[in-house]
Amino acid sequence: MCLDVKKIPLARLFFLPLNRVCCSKKKLSLYPWTWQFSVDDVNERCDKMIQYKRTKEISDADLRVLYTSVNWLSYTDKVENLSLLITNSQTVVSAWEDDRLIGLIRTVGDGLSIQYVQDILIMPEYQKQGIGTALIKQILDESKHIRQLVLITDGSKENQGIIKWYKKMGLSVFEDIGLIGLYRR
Repeated sequence: MCLDVKKIPLARLFFLPLNRVCCSKKKLSLYPWTWQFSVDDVNERCDKMIQYKRTKEISDADLRVLYTSVNWLSYTDKVENLSLLITNSQTVVSAWEDDRLIGLIRTVGDGLSIQYVQDILIMPEYQKQGIGTALIKQILDESKHIRQLVLITDGSKENQGIIKWYKKMGLSVFEDIGLIGLYRR
């Protein structure tokens, strides 16, 4: 069910809970003062209510549907219990439409000097609606005290759009700041 913003005085829109955001085919910002269309347009186009949750209690079945939807098969094919990935994470923020898991961000780290954004994924049909932005902003806001926040992604031609988006979110490419990354196969 969509929030009927017509019934809320404009001044009260600034106090809407940030864990609920209305999405549609047209982007709707978390922040009412950046909305680029009329209240009538919001109510007319809003067909989904997204709820953000901070919980590690997410079923293996829900996780498999989400990871499979974005073709992250190395997770679904090689990990018997995806719920353990969530349980062992430092921070988990998930996005839900009703009882359907549609997005997730999770981090690992020590909470003081380093934090890795291990996964951020949104079901394809919900992408480009501000859900990923809402998820990563929650992590960025709460990790300001942590010395390093690291996210590793592939540099393929197909992934350049997402890299541009990460930069827009305030992250830097390693080589742009004189760093390199190493890993074990």
